Amino acid sequence: MQPLPNNLICCEGKMTNSWTLRNVKPDTAESLRVICGNSNGVFSKILEPGGKTYQVTCTVSSPQSTVSFASPIPAPLIAGRMIEVSDRALDALARVAQSEVGHFGKYGKAQLAGGLAAVVDTVINRVAHKNYPDSIEAVIDQPKQFSAVNGPGTWVGLDPAQPTVMEIVRTHVAGRASGVASMIKGATHFLNPHISSAVAMASWGRYVVENAVAVYGDDAERDVHYHGFPPGGTLPDTYSLRFNGVSAAFEGDGSSPGGLPVGSELRDAIVRICWKEYAFFDNGAAKETDDPQFKRVGEYWKVIGRPFTGKDTNQFWSAAFVSFVLDQAGAGARFPGAAAHCLYFQHFVNALDHYALYEALPQSDAVPEVGDILHYGRDTAKTYDFAKAATAFAADGWYPSHGDIVVEKRADTLITIGGNVLSSVGRKTVMTDDQGRLIDRQEDGQNFPWIGILKLRA
Repeated sequence: MQPLPNNLICCEGKMTNSWTLRNVKPDTAESLRVICGNSNGVFSKILEPGGKTYQVTCTVSSPQSTVSFASPIPAPLIAGRMIEVSDRALDALARVAQSEVGHFGKYGKAQLAGGLAAVVDTVINRVAHKNYPDSIEAVIDQPKQFSAVNGPGTWVGLDPAQPTVMEIVRTHVAGRASGVASMIKGATHFLNPHISSAVAMASWGRYVVENAVAVYGDDAERDVHYHGFPPGGTLPDTYSLRFNGVSAAFEGDGSSPGGLPVGSELRDAIVRICWKEYAFFDNGAAKETDDPQFKRVGEYWKVIGRPFTGKDTNQFWSAAFVSFVLDQAGAGARFPGAAAHCLYFQHFVNALDHYALYEALPQSDAVPEVGDILHYGRDTAKTYDFAKAATAFAADGWYPSHGDIVVEKRADTLITIGGNVLSSVGRKTVMTDDQGRLIDRQEDGQNFPWIGILKLRA
């Protein structure tokens, strides 16, 4: 099988470009996942091959965009009931989710995306459960279950989903079909305790609230959904989910055997790989041009489809290092590898999907943990904070920046590891305040802000 490039510059100043990939289809592959990323987010498309040839066309809004060719998708595991998400079923999911939590956007994009995803996962869990109907539409149309459906009697009577809602739901379903775990585990119930009936609260609602597996909305505003199980509730049966020709098998708790690593498993892998690379560079003493370290820099570049090595000293490889670490840790297409830190950081600034690998936050809004990425501006961008960086990126699609990965947390400091630090894989000590938040950086006797933190979702 011909090795696949992970990232290529997409358009080289043009808005559209295309490639023909030949001899990339192993016997177990069904299709090739393509991710095309730009400053407005990321989308994926499954291309069915013609023989052993894939024709890939990428159209984007920014010449700085990249297109990624992930590994060919292996034949899926099939378990239990197969839940097919057709275009009609996707429409039904988007409409009912919008009817329940479409207004959660006023509490922030994370609450909107999370709330929508949780309603979708509730429907999926019910389809997989022996006590509910066996199709998405039938579950949604079941009497006295989803309040907005009670009037028209069917999801078809609900308002069409807004484009933003549809995109969030589509992205979530595509992720689930690729093996991303349910964010509500196997939960089949949700409610707002502030408006639910006394009978519902007494029979199952209070139990859900006290044992919730997820909460979205704003409890202080009495506008919230608690997700969980009723007293004595059981997990769904094992099931498989298929969407756009891609499928994954799931346990009743919403986890996927052999699925993508998440949470502490991924966090541990990121930290372990950082320390391993630091040791390979003799704890920062070996330089990018040394042998064999220059070859390892070439491995970093290879992840994003560039032909350089450590001998190419005019090429800054710190973002390639971060991309390599995330790739080796198993992040896959959830992390948009890039040759510049601003590209992946601003991707997460604009990400709408609830299960995005990282959440981008300003310096004042986050307490960094191990596995998080600290992002700051360099040169002309060293005074940038979160808002200034976003403005600059929207205007130019780029700004000079750097990012390091947190590998250790202490009482008042963080230890980070990054690439191309003094021409090596280097370690830094970063100061924090008594609440664990970042203190402004010092450079040449002056204080400068951090642009922000990428918080790993656990």
